[in-house]
Amino acid sequence: MCGIAGIYNKTEKNVNPQDLLLMNGMLSHRGPDASGTWADKNIGLSHTRLSIIDLSSLGKQPMTNEDGKIWITYNGEIYNFEYLRQWLIDLGHQFKSTTDTEVIIHLYEEVGIECLAHLRGMFAFSIWDSNKKQLFIARDRIGKKPLYYTNQQGCFVFASELKALKSLPWLNFDVEYDNFADVFAYDHVPWPKTMFKDVFKLPPSSYMIVNGEGVHDVRTYWKLDLQHKHEISLDQASDELKQLLKESVSLRLRSDVPLGMFLSGGLDSSYIVGLASQLVNEPISTFSIGYKDDNTSDPEYHFSREVAEHFQTKHTELLFDKGLIVYMPQLMKNYDEPFCIPNALAHYQLCRETRKSVVVALSGDGSDEIFGGYDVYHRLRFVEALSFLSPLRNSIKSKKYTGNFSNKYLLAMCLAMIPRAHRRGYLKQVNFRSRSKKIFSDTFNISIDNYCLSGLLDQFYIDQNPKCFMDGVLAQDLFINYAWATTIATDISGMSNSLEVRSPFLDHKLVEFAFSLPVSLKIGDKKQEKKVLYEAAKGFLPENITNRKKMSYGVGIPYQRLFYNDWHEYVKEIILDDSVKNMNLFNLDTIEKMISQKNASYDDFRTLWKVFCTCCWVHGLY
Repeated sequence: MCGIAGIYNKTEKNVNPQDLLLMNGMLSHRGPDASGTWADKNIGLSHTRLSIIDLSSLGKQPMTNEDGKIWITYNGEIYNFEYLRQWLIDLGHQFKSTTDTEVIIHLYEEVGIECLAHLRGMFAFSIWDSNKKQLFIARDRIGKKPLYYTNQQGCFVFASELKALKSLPWLNFDVEYDNFADVFAYDHVPWPKTMFKDVFKLPPSSYMIVNGEGVHDVRTYWKLDLQHKHEISLDQASDELKQLLKESVSLRLRSDVPLGMFLSGGLDSSYIVGLASQLVNEPISTFSIGYKDDNTSDPEYHFSREVAEHFQTKHTELLFDKGLIVYMPQLMKNYDEPFCIPNALAHYQLCRETRKSVVVALSGDGSDEIFGGYDVYHRLRFVEALSFLSPLRNSIKSKKYTGNFSNKYLLAMCLAMIPRAHRRGYLKQVNFRSRSKKIFSDTFNISIDNYCLSGLLDQFYIDQNPKCFMDGVLAQDLFINYAWATTIATDISGMSNSLEVRSPFLDHKLVEFAFSLPVSLKIGDKKQEKKVLYEAAKGFLPENITNRKKMSYGVGIPYQRLFYNDWHEYVKEIILDDSVKNMNLFNLDTIEKMISQKNASYDDFRTLWKVFCTCCWVHGLY
């Protein structure tokens, strides 16, 4: 796991080596073990290294092939690199290291851009091909590893994090104010946008080619097959899932440094811990975080402790530090953009403390998105059941929404009457306008009056062309709605502490399998989530785990109570600061009244938390 960056000057002017060092300096947390730069006239690459595989100096980057014509800077892990390495050796390629980085170089030499089809893992990399005079950048299928880029001043510049780009004084970073609406709709800014004009995220499953002719369009190299289904029984699906998960976990246990697991006591992380404990010959180190005071006893402790005892792990229980609230401005600075999930604070603490014992941690992220683990999916299945109302869709003259649906059944009927491709986006627009408009200033509300929050979701659904409505919804959530929380936030929380986080459920072969299953094997009747995964866990996990009611990760931490009590004064201090007032973004009178309402609804708390996170980000901006 590393940090990467680079500059390609299309005006043929030489790259300034100091610029590469500046970017490396901002990525040192991603790679504390080594750093390097390479420049040749108008092209330059830089790298900071967190050593995981082959700890020797032979793994130093940027790395080149034998004749110095191909150069790479790479961040990630290729889990099938040993198989690919042997295949390339059989074809006559010679290796000087045992790193997965060198495998990518020789694979590119052999098959060019088609190398992406052979890679199984999480990655973001850039390859400079001096023979073709072109830069090739790419990102993994699910989007585990981040990659940002901008095209300014005649230069194409990219990096693992925005802060590296911002270290270059000759680049412009003007705030794109309309994108604050995205923050309040999605809890983050979804790709390809960022909070800055002309600065972008490379989408998952994508690559770009940049050469003297200019910047080529972003191209997709992989997409899910949402047309064909694997018609098998629940028992057959369960057996196949067991094998795929075991293989995925086994691949992710490869490490030359200490490795551990996050354990919440939920089904997902418990299953990963159980499989890992069978695949290694010594106790696995597991880590959980929860909360305890005179009023609260966190159920996470009870369940994670039971799993740890069942699989005889070396378990560490962490107590959530509510004093970390003062770290929120720095946390938003780590993310480079507002990210508004309350549990991000606990996850940061979990990563920080875990890093004191291990360098790599496995997590249960992704299971809810691919197997249908959220309650909203039952509501959307109900919407689909009402599709007989679709002939009435002409009565809805516009997807723009300005009122309030006080009745959830009325909303369900309304959603059923609009085309499937627009339902998730329409719901996003409804929730935003009913919950968030009141906290914005009149000036900002006018500016976003015609701003479409649903366009990305709608177009993604259309591009995926799902045969089944719910498959389209799950894909939207995996790649857009919950993408930041599942992938990038996890990456940055880990890497800001120099911790690599691996997610077995997000192996692309496992994701393909999950989407090949009939929806009925994932989302069952009677509000049953992740049906096939629960079936696979029977007899393997303790019954208390497989029988427990699903709870959100971090549910035992009383964020809402802390927000209105212990954190109240600090929250007001951050939100009512002059730097926030000067932006003229919020209706601060309304917000101040909302903060004082300690019996507020959860929806109001979540809206205020988004305000708080945004203001923390603003503090780091100026």
